[in-house]
Amino acid sequence: MKKSLQPFLSGIIDYAGLYPPASLDLQDSFKKYLEHAHSKESWILSKFVVGTSLLSDLSDLINDTNESPNPFLITLVAAPSATIDEFKSVLNNTTAQIREVVNSSEKSIHIPTLEIKLPSGIDYKNLSELSEVIDFTVHQLNSSAIFPNQAFFEIPGFEFASQKAIALTQAISNHNYGLKPESLDNYESSGFKVRCGGVEAFQFPPVEYLVETISTAIKSNVPLKFTAGLHHPVRHYNESVSTKMHGFLNVFGGTILYNRKTMDDSVLADILSDENPNNFSFSETGFSWKNHSVKTQEIHTLRAFSATSFGSCSFDEPVEDLQELTLLN
Repeated sequence: MKKSLQPFLSGIIDYAGLYPPASLDLQDSFKKYLEHAHSKESWILSKFVVGTSLLSDLSDLINDTNESPNPFLITLVAAPSATIDEFKSVLNNTTAQIREVVNSSEKSIHIPTLEIKLPSGIDYKNLSELSEVIDFTVHQLNSSAIFPNQAFFEIPGFEFASQKAIALTQAISNHNYGLKPESLDNYESSGFKVRCGGVEAFQFPPVEYLVETISTAIKSNVPLKFTAGLHHPVRHYNESVSTKMHGFLNVFGGTILYNRKTMDDSVLADILSDENPNNFSFSETGFSWKNHSVKTQEIHTLRAFSATSFGSCSFDEPVEDLQELTLLN
């Protein structure tokens, strides 16, 4: 394995076996996660993704299983909401559940990340509404060390409107920059959760939307987390959904390279659209797409602060595909 592949893939997959298309039940998903956590490729695995409704049941499984990682890392997905008031109620309930589970657990449970959808009825043209939601979330999570220290906000639905993504990114950026470090004991920063696919063709965003979203986030220093549709390394046509699926080498490679500010949006679009795996290369000194490259020592930092991870209902498929590309031994 080339040296640059390790920081590129380290902790890149949040395991989301509970979600479509896998849609495993909690026990089977938990079992799969433990298998992956003890596999040769465990360094690629990150957190277990679970909704708040199953958090208590997951805690029971963790406490009853000797093989559970310690601490057990969780990405928590909050329930959806329609209004700002409902959003606040959801968040209050979420933090109450976290407190109950973490304080009562016999084993160490750590929930560093919260994923939460904006209220479906929010006005993206009203910056004060976006700011109110973000501010409430940050202050709620900062109130205790057991709460997630980072929240990723998601736009609900599959409209993929660039103006909404830009508005949310700007609101997150403004709030992050306005935070005073001395007032934050338990919170890091907020980010944008970007949906890359689903189980039907209309749930896959066009390349143009991803270009706009990624470029705006990078220019605004907003962390990105990706989810859905990234089971395979390279973009390709998938018959099961009758559309082209984005590849995680495309998305993460493009995000990392764009961070270096040596290319424009058209090149980012070319990277995201590329279906030739031979154009993505890893060496001892760095990662490259065609004639654009980034050094190995930079990749870890860019992953940590820009392209954090992606949720996937499968761990086997990404690993098997990487092995087929001879990137993994």
